[in-house]
Amino acid sequence: MDVLDHHIAGTKHASASGERLPVVDPATGAQVATQAAGDLADVAAAVAAAQQATAAWQALGTAGRGRALTRWADLIDAEAAALAELDVTDTGKPYAVAAGSVGRAADMLRWYAGWAQTVPRQGVGRISLT
Repeated sequence: MDVLDHHIAGTKHASASGERLPVVDPATGAQVATQAAGDLADVAAAVAAAQQATAAWQALGTAGRGRALTRWADLIDAEAAALAELDVTDTGKPYAVAAGSVGRAADMLRWYAGWAQTVPRQGVGRISLT
């Protein structure tokens, strides 16, 4: 059975409390995994990691962030079938619906990547596009 943890700052972490939750396939009722049960300490760790990563992300500039988003979309496309199967198991969606959701995720990343290529500065007003 799979053991799913939090991903914080590029590494896997069990929840700070050590608590776990079952992951149940809604189509079969079978438990397929356990996942870390996050709490405020886990959220604080994730927020701190995101704040620490902000400077490096900004240093990429809009073009670099656009390339990163495009690469992410390419990775999704490369694993689209496996991601759709995971979505089916997690949510009980029909495969066609899950596959469409995965495809739309890649499409949205490319849409934002395109914006990153057209915006000449770090953001527009107080709204950061990437």
